[in-house]
Amino acid sequence: MSASTLRPKRVLVFGACGQGKTSLLNELLGTHMETSSGAVGCTFKTTTCEPHVPPGGGAPVVFIDTAGLNEADHGTVPGREAVKNLLEFLRSNREGFNLMVMVHRCGRLDSLFGNNYDLFVKGLVNNSVPVIFVTTGCENEENLDSWPRANNVGAMGWHFEDVVGTTFARSPNARVDAEFAKMRLESAQRVWNAVNVHARAAPVDFVTSGGGFKSIVRRVYNFISTIFNLPKWADGVLTALLIRLGFSSDEAVDLARKLGD
Repeated sequence: MSASTLRPKRVLVFGACGQGKTSLLNELLGTHMETSSGAVGCTFKTTTCEPHVPPGGGAPVVFIDTAGLNEADHGTVPGREAVKNLLEFLRSNREGFNLMVMVHRCGRLDSLFGNNYDLFVKGLVNNSVPVIFVTTGCENEENLDSWPRANNVGAMGWHFEDVVGTTFARSPNARVDAEFAKMRLESAQRVWNAVNVHARAAPVDFVTSGGGFKSIVRRVYNFISTIFNLPKWADGVLTALLIRLGFSSDEAVDLARKLGD
């Protein structure tokens, strides 16, 4: 059976802006998407990549690049955008995911890391989808395995099927970049291997397993409301909540209707 006739595997890539998601995807897919050092109010903003057949063949993979919480996120305006992005994200990804990939630069795993893990793994998919952790920026480590070996993330309360050390660094110095190029190639191979091993054969319907759209929205909203200083959930009445967030009545009714409220 040719790759074109196989059902694509859907892989959600998430993490804060500036952690290396775009650099990772550029290396995996051979693309030249513009990287970002950070953004405010972009939580759940999503870019869906074209299907790509892995180097070893098999079912094509669709990567869904989704922005997580950022250090600068706060206040009602970015919060309102996050809620709107979340609703669109749920509508666009009803098919589910075969795998999730969390991306974060190596170093201290701070509250930003923990918040994004809780938001996506616990809040969004309710622990129903396998997750791997790709740590970027390992070019200054002894080798790509050094950081994962030295940091037992499982002992810290975060569960991942695999932790993959990578680097996608570049240098204007040709000699230095030649060495980086070898590390980038090895990093991409490591990630592809992890995707092939840990992606489910069929996408996980996280919406149904999570109790439906409104249950997920409520669970995620309750989590982000303290971060964005948003009003508390109004007895589960989505339309009223959206109006309180600043959406017009027509916008609130339309968004709520899309979720079946």
